[in-house]
Amino acid sequence: MKLVAKVSRQLTRIFPARPFKIGGSQSVVSFTFDDIPVSSSTTGAGILEAASALGTFYVCTGQIGGVLDGTLIANDTDVVRLAKAGHEIGCHTVSHASVQAISAMDREIGRAHV
Repeated sequence: MKLVAKVSRQLTRIFPARPFKIGGSQSVVSFTFDDIPVSSSTTGAGILEAASALGTFYVCTGQIGGVLDGTLIANDTDVVRLAKAGHEIGCHTVSHASVQAISAMDREIGRAHV
């Protein structure tokens, strides 16, 4: 499955997404943080907040307060603080599973419980 994931990532670099236009005359920038390492919940969020900006922090809920790939992950208190500060909190999985490794049936089951 690692080969499939590698090929998928390479294809996204070769075939970029089509631009999506947002109305208005100002530019839009989106700051996102994957897995919420402690550094992003403290330093990253601090930099954004100092500039009166907000970000989107994608949580791997089964990893909160743990260590993922050698990196300390923000705990539940950190996630609550981010939300109270106005940052968007998203969830990308519970166990940090690769989307390419999740079967179609598993995805359907997950959708049924939303």
